[in-house]
Amino acid sequence: FLPALGAVPRAPADGLPEIDWLDLLPTDERERLLTGEWPEFEIDHSGDGAMAQVGSSATVPAVEGLRMRIAGYVVPLEMDADGAMRSFFLVPYYGACLHMPPPPPNQILYAELDRPEQPPDLWEAVFLSGTLRIEHADTELADASYRVVDASLV
Repeated sequence: FLPALGAVPRAPADGLPEIDWLDLLPTDERERLLTGEWPEFEIDHSGDGAMAQVGSSATVPAVEGLRMRIAGYVVPLEMDADGAMRSFFLVPYYGACLHMPPPPPNQILYAELDRPEQPPDLWEAVFLSGTLRIEHADTELADASYRVVDASLV
């Protein structure tokens, strides 16, 4: 998929290439992360409030318009009266956006569903498939640098 990674994408049953969260980081950020030069931040588990989001909003132009699927964890944003989810974030690790600082904006995917559906268990990893767009989303919880359209959860 992305030649800079040197990896061959897996072809899941739906035929969409499976990407990795590292694919969403620009080359310089990916290299800093992989070499351990990523900026550190302190996590405060004692407070009740949300922690400030840290990190970059920089995106990878090559992923614009890519039909793909990616594994992650759902953070529901908008729910209907029946508790069905209308919009959500997909994040790379369990617990993101709850009491820890949210991942950087370029490590959060924002998605809206055509039809609301019940959210999966928060600790359950899922696959999100759809088309990636480089589009900033601002919410009270966090910001995202990417949006997934035609989104579906597996």
